[in-house]
Amino acid sequence: SLIEGTSPAVVAYDVNGSLISEIDVFQMIEVNNGYRPTIVGMDSNDKYIALAHKNDDKKVQYKNYRPCITFLDVNTMKPVKRIFVDDIGEIRFTKDGKKLYGLSNGNVIEIDIEKGESIELPIKSDKDNGIEYTLLTVDNDNNIVLFDRGDDLQVKAFTPKGAPVYTVGKEGGRTPSGWWDETGFGTLTRSICVDNNDHIWVVEETDSPRRISVWSQDNKLIKDYLSTTGYKAAYSNIDHDRP
Repeated sequence: SLIEGTSPAVVAYDVNGSLISEIDVFQMIEVNNGYRPTIVGMDSNDKYIALAHKNDDKKVQYKNYRPCITFLDVNTMKPVKRIFVDDIGEIRFTKDGKKLYGLSNGNVIEIDIEKGESIELPIKSDKDNGIEYTLLTVDNDNNIVLFDRGDDLQVKAFTPKGAPVYTVGKEGGRTPSGWWDETGFGTLTRSICVDNNDHIWVVEETDSPRRISVWSQDNKLIKDYLSTTGYKAAYSNIDHDRP
């Protein structure tokens, strides 16, 4: 897992939760001019730990720094390969660990680790037409699962060839105020993943309210976990049916 902050680190635990190793990210990634990159994605298979990093500082641009994916040996935690990818975002290995997908400029790419190159897939953002892919994961059938933060505000799954498979969430999402609608997502959806039961987990970082929801592939809400809100002091309920 990744510990973020002023001194981010990659830490490894065994199945019992005991710490195996902890390595400072900046000792593993070569940077120029003292710049500390932002880690925007991380995943691993039985051979590599992949770290996607880029300059996320809008105020300062570093001419010598290029966004890339650094691959660490899973046993030694030392960097063994680096692949430069324009505006890299989230990355995810398939469940069998054989393929690595990522987001670059909002478009889905496949990263060929051995050849050291990325290949664009036919799954692309189109902001002019209200499509903006911001989050990525992979399900148990190796479909590519994305969050569309455009007009639809939905989780969408595609085959690597771009064929749609399933969609989760109400089209258009939910309004930031008004009557609670559990069927939609907000604009501040921050993370998605798929568990071993093919359930899609969606994390929303907002104060109306903070929520983690669990969905089936046929768009059924299985459970949601609600946290604090910005209006909690008003003694109001989030959901009038579940006070």
